[in-house]
Amino acid sequence: MKNIADSGILARIRKLAPQAAGRSAPFRTPEEWREWQLAEGRRSCEEIDRQNRQARAEKIFGRAGIQRLHRGCSFANYRIQNDGQRHALSQAKSIAGELDTGCTNFVFSGNPGTGKNHLAAAIG
Repeated sequence: MKNIADSGILARIRKLAPQAAGRSAPFRTPEEWREWQLAEGRRSCEEIDRQNRQARAEKIFGRAGIQRLHRGCSFANYRIQNDGQRHALSQAKSIAGELDTGCTNFVFSGNPGTGKNHLAAAIG
């Protein structure tokens, strides 16, 4: 099969394409064109991968019942205002560490406003 890049197709395309003021193609030779295509392909693949990861995360959050309010929650932004919250943070970090060993269930209980949802989202 004939390689169209070696057949002078780029020169013919340049003659047909309208000339943009002050702009030129990002390639001048077939080799540069191939490199440009590879770079554009990599960029496109990276963007698609990012979008797919985002969609998977959104799907997981949706199935987990984590509301938008708590999606940015982490251990780092949990505000400790008393000893009970300090203990809750310690327990939550412990639970997060045990998830890799097979522990898959936990229950938070306590008074309103203690940060149960925040810590559960941080674990998830």
